[in-house]
Amino acid sequence: VVSPMRRAIFTALPAAEKLGIPRERFVCSGGLYEYGCCGQDETRSLNTDIEKEFPVSTQGFNEDGTWNYVGNNEKETEAECRARGVRFTTWLTKSFLPEVAAAGPR
Repeated sequence: VVSPMRRAIFTALPAAEKLGIPRERFVCSGGLYEYGCCGQDETRSLNTDIEKEFPVSTQGFNEDGTWNYVGNNEKETEAECRARGVRFTTWLTKSFLPEVAAAGPR
């Protein structure tokens, strides 16, 4: 799982390629970004643009394809960031941990 910030994708991409992780398993989450990097006045890349540029599948973006910012402020506040962290952790746990646990130790 990687952030929609291009520098994060560029950092993770060589490892994903080396490990042979297919596009559908290389997930870019719309809710995983730096504190304060999103808000009502921030325009960021759409999930469709990210999928065109990188071999990732996008999840957790808003319906209009924007990053998962759900507040009403110019920039994300600390309280909004904490709430986003809880939403992301819940999504990550439900989406990936059961599969990891089922795989068992290697």
